[in-house]
Amino acid sequence: MRIKHPKCQVFLYNEKEPLNIFDLKGLVAVAISSSEEKKNIEFIKISGFDENNKKISIRLDFGSMTTDVNKAEDEQSDEDSKISKLFGEILLQLNYITKEQLEECLSLQTESHYNKKLGEVLVERGFIEPNKVLDVLSRQIGVSYLKKQFRSKK
Repeated sequence: MRIKHPKCQVFLYNEKEPLNIFDLKGLVAVAISSSEEKKNIEFIKISGFDENNKKISIRLDFGSMTTDVNKAEDEQSDEDSKISKLFGEILLQLNYITKEQLEECLSLQTESHYNKKLGEVLVERGFIEPNKVLDVLSRQIGVSYLKKQFRSKK
């Protein structure tokens, strides 16, 4: 079915007047801007006429539809930065170790008989504490790390 003289309106929660949309590009723009402004789309109404000039109306209810357009781009950007950030680079960036310490442990790690992760080598050599290894790993994968405080019982 083809709709003649289509009119598309987007109704946002807590807004009195709908937004009139004229094309798909406009619909995407409204979805993005409403997402940025933390406004939810309640429903979209498309109206017009069919081949017999009979008025038709289509209503797409969403409940509380939000868009993830920007979120998806941000997630991809975060994912790209996670991949490009090597464990050793993060350690250096946070000033947890020196470049010389990193190079020493990387060369030890690459020896065929030394089959350990970089964090393990750094801890064994006394260059870093285990909790800092956990901190860097959590930053690398984008998960928050909560430091647990241990108290001695008396």
